[in-house]
Amino acid sequence: MDYYCSTCEKLVAEEVCSTCGLPTKPAAESAQARRSTPEPEPAGGTRRESTAASTSGSSGAGGTASRTAPPSEPAAATVGRKLDGEKELESYLKSGYEVFLITGIGGAGKTELLATFRQDGYLRRFIKRGGMVMPTRQGAVDCHPVSVGDRKVLFADASGETFRLLYPQMRDTRELTQADIGFLGLIGKGLRGIVLLIELERLWGERQRLEDPANEQQVEILSWILALLRWLTFDGKYVSGPIRFQDQVDGSVRRMKKRLQIPVQILFSKADQLVDFTVPQRLQSAGRLRKGQPEERRLYPPGEDPFFFAYHRLSDLFAAVRNHADHFRFDFVHSLITDPGSGTVSDSHSCGATLAIQWLLDPCWQSRWPILPTRRWLQVQRFLDRAVGRGQRWRRLPDPVEVKS
Repeated sequence: MDYYCSTCEKLVAEEVCSTCGLPTKPAAESAQARRSTPEPEPAGGTRRESTAASTSGSSGAGGTASRTAPPSEPAAATVGRKLDGEKELESYLKSGYEVFLITGIGGAGKTELLATFRQDGYLRRFIKRGGMVMPTRQGAVDCHPVSVGDRKVLFADASGETFRLLYPQMRDTRELTQADIGFLGLIGKGLRGIVLLIELERLWGERQRLEDPANEQQVEILSWILALLRWLTFDGKYVSGPIRFQDQVDGSVRRMKKRLQIPVQILFSKADQLVDFTVPQRLQSAGRLRKGQPEERRLYPPGEDPFFFAYHRLSDLFAAVRNHADHFRFDFVHSLITDPGSGTVSDSHSCGATLAIQWLLDPCWQSRWPILPTRRWLQVQRFLDRAVGRGQRWRRLPDPVEVKS
């Protein structure tokens, strides 16, 4: 059954909206009420439509589908307004906590992922309703301190709507100001790692892309967040003038030679729902369909090589991460399925969160010794693969391997 969130003004698949955290109503009940209330016309009487183009998804059969305009910016996203929880975040920073930021649009599974990782290590419990972890409220950033040896570690989890509205194309005004990224500047003072969470079914699914333009713009949104964090790290000075804030940031980042030195973990969420999911064939490693490539490719996350999956099928995302960060890693992940009675793990397609996030927390990142950038390791690996006859995997996406229990 589909549900309708009157706050976000969109169809959702759950009784509690994963974006705003408020209860929803069955779509059938809401449809009549929406039809009886005329939709207001924007100023000038002309409806605007999103012109953002998909870089990864395939177009629907039978022509181009109509697109809805981006949802209006909520009151919580007003210019210069601080997020709820910023004062608490600032107090953790003053206490010397290392901050790890988890980013992604609403509903991608950020909070659920954090709740799955080392559940006994958190210094406070996650709020649940009906067995599901409650998502971060709109206009808020939640702090999740976790025990990692003698280290002070904090995961910062802002609402997906906040990250969506950092991308100018998702804003009604198409304008971004320095005040809008104030919480990123605060986080940047103690930032030690980043998690980028992408939900592939929303990125490529035809129905999901029509429900919300942000679904198919996940790569662009997260790439822009990386650019903002890089700018805040190595520049962060906006000079008022005729050049818009976002254009000045973009120009500054393009000229930069330094990349983020902190680890960046890119995770494809809800991997258990991706088993046998059909991967669009539109984009290949060189931007064209290669001869001999099968017409249909289905995912099997436990047996996929996440690096080559990103390299071949998400080339824009791969390029953005490589351009902005020195150290990065790709993986599939989903929240572990547990038995409600015993609490034991019951998971036939395990892609757990623990190993993925532990890479972020590896003590090597605290070492004073320089670490070879990921792109250098890839150059070495590519040379070795050619030497031993494994260069084919750089030309086409390898088939998944069978996982034996």
